[in-house]
Amino acid sequence: MNLKRKKNLITSFILVILIFTTISVYNNLSTAQKEQESGYDLSGYVTSNPLYIDNDSDLAGNSTGGSGAEGDPWVIENLSIVTTDLYGIYISSTTEYFVIRDCFIDANGYGIYIYSAAWKTAQIDNNTVYNSGTGIRIIDSDTASITNNYCDNNEYGVQVEYADQYIVNNNTCINGDIGIFANFADYSNFTENELSYNSQYGILIDEGDYCYLAENKCRYNTYYGIYVDTSLYASVVDNECHNNGYTGIYTYLDTGASFSFNLVHDNYFHGIFIQSALDDEVTNNTAYSNGGVGIFNDGSANTLIANNTLLEDGFRISMSNIVEYASLTVTDNIVNGKPLGFYYALGEIILSTDNYGQLILVGCDGTLVKDITIRDTDNALSLIGCDSVIVDNCNFNYNHAGSVSLEGTMNCTIINTLCSHTQSKSGIFAGGAIDTVIKNCTASNNEYGIQFVSSTNFTILESTMNLNSYANARLFDGAAGNILYNAFTNGGSVGLHFLNIDYVNISHNLFESNIGYALYLDSGSMFNWIHHNAFISNNLGGTSQAYDDTLDLNMWDDPWNMEGNYWNDWVSGNYTIDGLGQANDSYPYGSIPPGVFEFSQFTFLVFLIPVVFVVVSIIRKRKK
Repeated sequence: MNLKRKKNLITSFILVILIFTTISVYNNLSTAQKEQESGYDLSGYVTSNPLYIDNDSDLAGNSTGGSGAEGDPWVIENLSIVTTDLYGIYISSTTEYFVIRDCFIDANGYGIYIYSAAWKTAQIDNNTVYNSGTGIRIIDSDTASITNNYCDNNEYGVQVEYADQYIVNNNTCINGDIGIFANFADYSNFTENELSYNSQYGILIDEGDYCYLAENKCRYNTYYGIYVDTSLYASVVDNECHNNGYTGIYTYLDTGASFSFNLVHDNYFHGIFIQSALDDEVTNNTAYSNGGVGIFNDGSANTLIANNTLLEDGFRISMSNIVEYASLTVTDNIVNGKPLGFYYALGEIILSTDNYGQLILVGCDGTLVKDITIRDTDNALSLIGCDSVIVDNCNFNYNHAGSVSLEGTMNCTIINTLCSHTQSKSGIFAGGAIDTVIKNCTASNNEYGIQFVSSTNFTILESTMNLNSYANARLFDGAAGNILYNAFTNGGSVGLHFLNIDYVNISHNLFESNIGYALYLDSGSMFNWIHHNAFISNNLGGTSQAYDDTLDLNMWDDPWNMEGNYWNDWVSGNYTIDGLGQANDSYPYGSIPPGVFEFSQFTFLVFLIPVVFVVVSIIRKRKK
């Protein structure tokens, strides 16, 4: 061997030694740094390297006591394992009994990982697992017991999968992503756990049948306190879920679940939300001060909702069709100290007692709701699939989601009713409603005073919409209506907003001091007739008080009488409307038209808008 080659071999050998030394020093520094950063006092533990156990012999060799029998398990205890390795303690394919207790573990991937331990042999008790990907993960190990552990700052605090009868009791899982995650873990018990400040869920049960969740505290989690997904016959009992970012208790696509004696409060959206479930029972729960709804049934048929108590909260029930509502049993519920009135298929009955905390009428025909005050709930009154219901002289101010909601109704009338001060919704909402009349109502200090969606043949008459934060009224995807003798004032943005609304007569209304346009017609809103209105101090700083984006397909005056609208900023000639339509009021009024905001003294004619437009087009052609 020549001298040069010998020198190269020596150099390579030295480099290899330096690399391994550097890695070793780095790992030791990383481990020491992890121990320092944890903030836990580790002085009472025995420092240990990670444990890797693949059989009963390894289990015995790493234990400090026990015999592996049921009453005398192998014991792994009092260890401090702070490592950059993937696992702190790894155990798989064992058949004898063991307990891991009183250890502190900080690993990169899994603090404690158990795979395929024999039935009822694994016990994980009173350990602290910090800053790992998953604190404690157990797979394919029936009736493993996970108790009294403290899991802090892990992505998953406790994760159990693909086995039955896990026992997860009295663990604290905080500051992670998911406190407890169970996947295909049937007949398992999750009790008395503290699950807080996790960035997703407190407890997530995914496709776990016959699980029992009781006396858990789930709070300050970013999404859900308890989430049960696609499971059968879960029992969720006596849990407290509060201050979660979405919903306290949520279930989706489950069957036969029971939710009882839970306390849900101060969640950002809902207390208990059951969605697309079947045969569920929601009983004896208490909900208060949730930002959305106390108890929400969204498309869950054959559900029992009974003996629940809500304070400053409400119920919301939304089914896909009227027949599904008949499958529900809703009884003996209390809202703000008064009964929930849930009625299906009432006839010509008068509901006039003031003893309702909330009213939900489904498929009712000819019912009269009169002289009732309801506040501090979800929607004060919901009319669903009703016909010819009259609401008269009610006070539905100060509710969370709205005063009156009409869904799929016909011939319903709201008169002399107060619908103001909802938190973030509409005073009056109508979706898919036909032949709706709103008369002499006040809808102020809402997000929208009145909002119609996909509704036809409506009349809004002699009503006041004032100080609503977005639009005083918003109509979307509808046709054929009359908006007469109303006041749209001091809107946070638009006075009256049309989106795809056709054939509406808008006359004798007051539009005053709306921050945005008094009347806004988008490009899909055609063949509307706007005349004899007063527009005063709207859209200040703008060139026009109104906006029309159609191609001259709306009419802004009355050509027969040569009378248009009053514009307080009009100087002379035509009044030009902003928008692509280049519309004009050809006959601006010099003063406020008679009858504007002078209610209850006029006889109204429902105009045939298509005929009007034919006549007007003829007149305009003759002028040319």
